[in-house]
Amino acid sequence: MGTVLASLALGHRRRFGWFAPTYKYLEPQFEEICTYFDNKPGFKVNRSANRIYLTSDRRISIDFWSCEKPDPGRGYKYHGLVIDEAGIIRDLKPKWEQSIRATLSDYRGGAWFLGTPKGASGYFMQLFAKGQSLDNEDREWASFRRGTIHNPFIDPREIAAAKRELPPDIFEQEYEGYPADDGGNPFGLDAIKACFKPDMRITDRQPWVFGVDLASKHDYTWIVGMNRQGQVVVSERFQFDWPTTKKRILEVCGRVPTLVDETGVGDPVLGDLQAARGNFDGFRFSQTSKQMIMVGLRNDIQLGEIAFDDPRLKDELDMFCYEFKENRVIYSAPQGLHDDGVCALALARELVRQGPARGALRAGDIITRSRRLRA
Repeated sequence: MGTVLASLALGHRRRFGWFAPTYKYLEPQFEEICTYFDNKPGFKVNRSANRIYLTSDRRISIDFWSCEKPDPGRGYKYHGLVIDEAGIIRDLKPKWEQSIRATLSDYRGGAWFLGTPKGASGYFMQLFAKGQSLDNEDREWASFRRGTIHNPFIDPREIAAAKRELPPDIFEQEYEGYPADDGGNPFGLDAIKACFKPDMRITDRQPWVFGVDLASKHDYTWIVGMNRQGQVVVSERFQFDWPTTKKRILEVCGRVPTLVDETGVGDPVLGDLQAARGNFDGFRFSQTSKQMIMVGLRNDIQLGEIAFDDPRLKDELDMFCYEFKENRVIYSAPQGLHDDGVCALALARELVRQGPARGALRAGDIITRSRRLRA
């Protein structure tokens, strides 16, 4: 829809702005519109400036902006604009009110906010509610809801498969346009709060399993130990060099069954741990395998089968979110934040599910004889 609006505006000699959350979201839409105007007489595509304009009047253009930086569009003026994926633009309210809105004043232009809601309380949903309100002054706002289920170009079998595979609240938000109360947090904020017990009475301080998420360049190694009752009895986070990290993991985990992140640099680290002791297994994170264990963690949290008292772990769980991309749910921390504790907790929980004792593993279980767990 946005690409049609932008193309029509330029064709009718109107100045138009396109705003997206990041350059990553901006690029495919920019290329799609560029493809339409490439080699068309009278139009010029300037990819280095993210701009398409009339050769007869360079002021008539479509300008493409990323909302990663403050004050997008400041100093420009448009007859109309699109704010694409408005539901995930960080600080949408101040960017609209303090910068983007002013670009429409010269021509009394209009704006289209397009996207999927991320939670019921965000500014995108406030604007939607404004368009639905009977008190909407001068009827300057209007809002409409159309989900993926209404898209005639999407195979109905794909939608049916997504409905079977996705949690109901995620399907309703991503396919039907009804926002989830938890704003994209897959665990549920109320469920996390119920599992967080600052004054937790630990019934058994002996860890039954450990999960270890290894540090990459900018984050932490995190060790989570759980007892048989699902209580987190060890939660340790640190940044050391690799020899010290391996030594600390061996000290903390002892001979207790431990599932270790073996992605990237974790592969040789796991090999050294396994050479030292036989209680370490590996888990390789991919989009598929990460979704699998995060769905398992989500179920345990919502059933109240996990308890912890580390506020740092609660903070990571609260901030954890999902992104719906290419017909799949991708679980991760928001850009610039960490999910080391969440991953370590999910690894410990996965080892509980598989059975920490070697004899408890069944044929077909994901932990294999080579001690590698892959998607």
